[in-house]
Amino acid sequence: MLEHPEGCPDCGCTDGQSWIHDDQVCLACGYGRSATQTFAFIRGPWRPEGLPRALADKTSAVVLIEAAERELREAKSHIDSLTVLLAAATLRLSEGAK
Repeated sequence: MLEHPEGCPDCGCTDGQSWIHDDQVCLACGYGRSATQTFAFIRGPWRPEGLPRALADKTSAVVLIEAAERELREAKSHIDSLTVLLAAATLRLSEGAK
């Protein structure tokens, strides 16, 4: 049987902080999955509007801000890639190619 660590293998936080032991996910450093995946994966009977409360109950403000900044960097990277793809498609279309 695989033994699960009691804290995050990357940053060392524990269940009382932002380590979700059952899911082996860390909200602080993103261990186990991206922050967006983690938020979607947190178990509970809440509707989407209840998710902020669930996250606030499990995580400090500093950790939440760090996760938001990490997500923003990832989103910016995706937007940059989309911008390049759209510019390339526009060039091809303006040249008459399909």
